[in-house]
Amino acid sequence: MEKDINAIVKKMNDLFITERKKYIIQKEDGTYNWLDIKTNENTKVFHDGMLISHLNRKYTYGIFCGRAVTKFISFDVDVPSKEVVQSIYQVLNQIGISSEFIYTSWSGTKGYHVDVYFSEVIGYLNMVKLFDYVEYKVLQIHIHIEENKIECRPSPNQGLKLPLGINRKSKDMNSNVCWYVNNDFQPIKKLDYILDIKQIDKNQILTIIKRLPTIESEGVSKNEPGTKKGISDSATHYKQIKLSETQNYLQNLLDYGLRKKGTRHKSLLGLAKLLNTRNLSSESCEKELREWMINQKKEYYDTPLETCFKEISRIVEGVYSKNIVLGKGEPKTKITISRNDLLTIHQYPKKFHKTINALFIHSKRFADENGEFYMTYEQISKAAPCSLRTAMDHIKSLEELKIINVTRSPVLFEGETPYNLPNIYQLSLDLVESDKDIAITVDAPVLEKYSHIRTILTLKAFPNEEWMDIDNILKKTLHKNTETNK
Repeated sequence: MEKDINAIVKKMNDLFITERKKYIIQKEDGTYNWLDIKTNENTKVFHDGMLISHLNRKYTYGIFCGRAVTKFISFDVDVPSKEVVQSIYQVLNQIGISSEFIYTSWSGTKGYHVDVYFSEVIGYLNMVKLFDYVEYKVLQIHIHIEENKIECRPSPNQGLKLPLGINRKSKDMNSNVCWYVNNDFQPIKKLDYILDIKQIDKNQILTIIKRLPTIESEGVSKNEPGTKKGISDSATHYKQIKLSETQNYLQNLLDYGLRKKGTRHKSLLGLAKLLNTRNLSSESCEKELREWMINQKKEYYDTPLETCFKEISRIVEGVYSKNIVLGKGEPKTKITISRNDLLTIHQYPKKFHKTINALFIHSKRFADENGEFYMTYEQISKAAPCSLRTAMDHIKSLEELKIINVTRSPVLFEGETPYNLPNIYQLSLDLVESDKDIAITVDAPVLEKYSHIRTILTLKAFPNEEWMDIDNILKKTLHKNTETNK
């Protein structure tokens, strides 16, 4: 083959793969089988041999992204329109993404995939925000194109066919290979072209996304899982991720007001959570919401203003009495921890075990759909337990090791009083997968019991004194995983 096939496989892993436990395989009639090790014990994890089969055109595979993160964004253009593709480039260029980071591949039948690859994974909802903005701008240019003709990929619940393989729906051997294309839309018929693909720096893409206004959306995709390209209806059990309570959306709502009738109550509730998250007093929150309501256009609500004020008082009282904040809400009463979760924590340096455990259990209780959660240094100190200085040092070290992602709040003001929100955390653990996994569900512990519950879980997950040999169990598991992935 043109160059070492292993280098091409390695590049495809780097560009595309964040989820190995589920994937799709295209059948000869062009429809897809959904393969998921959670629902079929005979299913194998997605491995390099499958990528080689895909590149050799023996089989055609598609992938999903992780539940909370992705390595790339793909605009799945389901019409044979070069003009639409060019408009996607134009909008991406306008927001600061150079064409050197944008790549287009032929779908193998009638459309194109326009991709941007990231140097490191980013939060899934960040990617969706980028897609929503670009789609909105492109559809303003091409008003005749239906919204569902440009779709957001990858997704945790909708498969995306990988490039460089065959689209088996087409029997035309001259045009059914999903080659990358050049600026003139001519196929680049070389597998090793992928080796020259550039990935945009993670910090650069996140900065670009942060600047974008939020386009109101009720979900990740306009299509229910399983409605496109024959993907199995078993996908429907995956929860669609909602955008209506992200901080960016709510800030946009606070700044620019209602834009749709019938959303007043939901909007006030979300804004109350936002202002509580920012540590405004309940009195300041109620005052701001009343002023906000006065400024709304009457075309977007029918309720008398005095009734709205009474409703605001009830909403604020409810949010503040229960201390409901974004990314937290009502804590889960039950959490599930697996044997593999415990092995995952154990693989890191011992001095960090208690801090990682504290973050891990807190994420189980409070993380949102994007895997993000608030936690103060005081809470980490209680949960580990450790001193406040140790908590701060450990967070810094774990961030440098890329075991966690940390979003720090800028200084905010209530009047002239400055304050900061707690850090937002997202775990980036290298998951350990053993053959002997079990899941244990327990009552969600209070902060002071996080360390104790880990001990209890370890005894249950490693019975008959297996826990005494956990170092060797981890070592053998990591070795086996390494051998499997070779």
